[in-house]
Amino acid sequence: MKYWLFENNNIAKIDINEDNILLSNGLVSRCINIHKGTISLKNLVNDLEYLGKISNDYEIVVNGVALDIYSIHKDCIRVEQHSPIVAFDYNPKPFITENIPYPPKSKAVSIYYDLKDFIVEVEYT
Repeated sequence: MKYWLFENNNIAKIDINEDNILLSNGLVSRCINIHKGTISLKNLVNDLEYLGKISNDYEIVVNGVALDIYSIHKDCIRVEQHSPIVAFDYNPKPFITENIPYPPKSKAVSIYYDLKDFIVEVEYT
C-alpha cells in the first residue's frame, strides 16, 4: 500500500499571497494570516469551515511578558517556503505501507518575525 500524500506530492500545496499563507493537502486547507493567525480551517471534501473565529496560532513570551507578535510591521516579517527541518533522528518501524523515507518528502513554510533583539521563526509543515 502506498501513502497517497507522499506518492502524489502535487496534492500538497503551499500558496503565499500577500499576508496570507494557504496550506492544503487535498483533504483540508488552513489559511494563516501573518498578522492575525489562522483565519480558516476548511474540509475540502464537503466545503465545511471548522474555524468559528480567528485564533492566534502561538504566543511568544520573553521574561514573562507576552509579545504582541501580530502587530509587528510588515517590513519586519519574512515568509519562506522550504523543506521541513528534521528535529530529531527517527527510524520508522515497518507499517502496512511500503517503507517510507524519513523525513518524508513534504513541504513547509516559515514566518520570520524580526523583533530587533532576536528573530522568531514559526514553521508550518
